[in-house]
Amino acid sequence: MVKTEVVEYGVYGKALRIANDVLEAFVTLDVGPRVIRLNLLGMENMFYNSGDMTGGVDVSEMYGKDEKWRTYGGHRTWIAPEARPETYYPDHDPVEYKLVDGGAEFYPPTQRVTGMTHTLTVRIEGNEVFLTNKLKNDSNETKRRAIWGITVTDVGGVAEVGLPTKDTGLLHNRRINLWPYTHLDDPRLTIENDRITVRQDPNGNGALKIGVNDEEGRIVCRNKGQELTLSYTPRHGEGEYPDGNVSSEIYTNPRILEIETLGLFHDIKPGDTVTHEEKYSLRRL
Repeated sequence: MVKTEVVEYGVYGKALRIANDVLEAFVTLDVGPRVIRLNLLGMENMFYNSGDMTGGVDVSEMYGKDEKWRTYGGHRTWIAPEARPETYYPDHDPVEYKLVDGGAEFYPPTQRVTGMTHTLTVRIEGNEVFLTNKLKNDSNETKRRAIWGITVTDVGGVAEVGLPTKDTGLLHNRRINLWPYTHLDDPRLTIENDRITVRQDPNGNGALKIGVNDEEGRIVCRNKGQELTLSYTPRHGEGEYPDGNVSSEIYTNPRILEIETLGLFHDIKPGDTVTHEEKYSLRRL
């Protein structure tokens, strides 16, 4: 049976706790929303919590005097392609919600300037958490955008994503995209024939990011005695993905480990909505 209750969650203020007899998820209500905590009952939070409620990235150029974007941590919905300051929307306003079967649906305000509105539905069943991210264009012009799900996990984790193994003969079958700050000799990065592994290291040298054409739709993160599998339905061949047409990405720096999934680009007309669904599965190691 799924139970919900509004609780105080540290510096973040109010959060909705969604739990059954297997796991618990907390979603912020005073900022975000963020799925700020996720863990099997009796175990530690797998997600990073920044606790930063005053600093952040200066986005005043676009969003107004003194406005800053803050990571907060946990799962968030972003809009691709990444561009600063547009992508870094300062989502620190209260979030409305309503209960649904197995969880809740969260409604942050429409973004100022961009006119985009996203909703997040979080439902749990057994050891699984189902996330539905929706993006609606409430502006008066068509916009080419994609939904970008980013899950920020805590220090000490290891993430793994598979590489395509299909025999395509004389044609390439794997796409691996690297960011300028990524070094192939970074000890946190391991590239094998069928998978890529990224290890979070608090003493690591700067940031690292890698993206792949993940045809399995599955990223695994292990930390704190738990294994989190993030899965989604890849749609390669049905359209174009952001970031050079990759669908899964992993990012790390000395503070965090991010596992990221992308939806296809859509020319979203005024009033139209696009959807991107993800699923977490948790188990003990």
